[in-house]
Amino acid sequence: MSSTLSQPLFDPIYISQDVQNQLKQGFIVRPLEPSDYEKERYAYLKAHNHEYFTIVIEDTQKQLIVGAGTILVERKFVHLNGLVGHIEDIVTRSDYRGLNLGKL
Repeated sequence: MSSTLSQPLFDPIYISQDVQNQLKQGFIVRPLEPSDYEKERYAYLKAHNHEYFTIVIEDTQKQLIVGAGTILVERKFVHLNGLVGHIEDIVTRSDYRGLNLGKL
């Protein structure tokens, strides 16, 4: 992977195989990639990949992003600058709702 814009947002090793195993065949869960959305937004998130971990679920047969979510990691002064994570922006494409993809 020669350029930053050809790499996933973060190392996929951070996504547990247990999560992948919960998906039905034909779906994968993976980090956001530059081809998934506007390159400028990806470049910002990549530059801050110690804070933002955007994960997508792809229907591999249709090569279509059908779900997404973000884990935001921040330092908290009140927790002695410890790290705190927030799950945000969970969304599932309307025609894929009912498959429990957002519960992963």
